[in-house]
Amino acid sequence: MWNYYLVQECIMNQKWIDENGNNWVAGRVECYDSENSYGYSNREYSLIIDGKDWNKFDDYLRSLETIDLYSLDDLIQTSNLPIVRLRFKIGEKK
Repeated sequence: MWNYYLVQECIMNQKWIDENGNNWVAGRVECYDSENSYGYSNREYSLIIDGKDWNKFDDYLRSLETIDLYSLDDLIQTSNLPIVRLRFKIGEKK
């Protein structure tokens, strides 16, 4: 069985906030295979989502157990939450 946890990972600097706003939270989804994790996550997904969705998504992930590993897109889609995800490429200009 797979279990999922949302972990806040980094703090945005002032330049990033000035360019994108201060309503975003960055972090990662840690995925654990309960049969083979040995205390370490087996897979991680990085993401930046709207801060108002963070706690609801965290609650959903903590309640979720799956037989197969879900992708980040699967996790967002199955949450049935209106999650706004910031997508960007490193170094890409607006």
